[in-house]
Amino acid sequence: KALKAMDKLWHQNCFVCQHCKCQLSGSFCRHEGKPYCNEHYRSLFSPRCAKCSQLLTSQYFNALGKSWHKACFVCTGCSSQMNKFYSVNGYPYCHSCVENQKNNS
Repeated sequence: KALKAMDKLWHQNCFVCQHCKCQLSGSFCRHEGKPYCNEHYRSLFSPRCAKCSQLLTSQYFNALGKSWHKACFVCTGCSSQMNKFYSVNGYPYCHSCVENQKNNS
């Protein structure tokens, strides 16, 4: 029996996740023209938080060319939450820590 997915015909036992080789039925994800089960698609291709490295599955934002959980985007020097931040060597710092670094230099 054949099935149609991704604009192709497949033998049912050939339509498998490219990572774990489990047979796919119902929902699946596609990456670079290849099918993946939802679990492995997320673990392989979803963005990860720059601080905690956990998968970013709900609300997150980008800053300094990286993706972050809101709770993880804190000052590198003092771990405080920031509304405004300064980039020092690619890491976020609050105003107080930047000023302390300048004064200690």
